[in-house]
Amino acid sequence: MGNQSIYKQQELFKTPRLIISDVSSMYEEKSDLKADLLTRTITLLSPKVVKALPPHFQAVSSLESADYFINRMLVESQCLAIKLSENKLIIGFLFLYQSTDNTTHMNVHIGYLLGEDYWGQGYAKEFLNGLISWSREKKEISTLVAGVEPNNIASACLLTKMGFSECSDKDSTVVLYEYELI
Repeated sequence: MGNQSIYKQQELFKTPRLIISDVSSMYEEKSDLKADLLTRTITLLSPKVVKALPPHFQAVSSLESADYFINRMLVESQCLAIKLSENKLIIGFLFLYQSTDNTTHMNVHIGYLLGEDYWGQGYAKEFLNGLISWSREKKEISTLVAGVEPNNIASACLLTKMGFSECSDKDSTVVLYEYELI
C-alpha cells in the first residue's frame, strides 16, 4: 500500500471509548502533536509489548528512533492511532495493509498493539468491533486478515471469539486469522 491510505482522513471511526485516527495528520504537523506522538510511541513500545514483533518495533527509546519507526510505518501501512475519547491520549496503534486477491476484492491485513497499561480492559475488542463495522461500510473490503505470534494466546482467543477463523498453514511462523466481510 505504500504511503497511500485506504481512506485518508483524520478520524476513521469512533467507538464508545475510543477514537481511531490517521497518524499521518499528526505526524505532518510541525507542532506539539508530532512531539506528543513521538513521546507516546516511546512509552507504548515497551519491551513486553514488542517482544514478539519484528525488529523495527524493538528498541524505540529515543525521539529519533520513534521518528524513524513512525515514518517507516507510514510508508509500509496506514498507521492509525488508538486514542481514548475522554482525553485523546494515544493508547496504541492499528496498522492496515492493503492487498487484493484475484478479483476486485480487497483484503486488508491488520496489525495492532496496545500499551501495557491498557491490556485486559476490553479496548482491543472495542476497536476491532469498530474496525469490522467501518470495514463493512467500505464495500470494497472483503476480508480482514490478522497475524498473531503463536504465543500470543490473548490475541488469538480474542480474534476467535470475534468471529475470525484461523487460516494459516502449520509451517508459518505467524498464525493468520481471517474475518470475511462479504
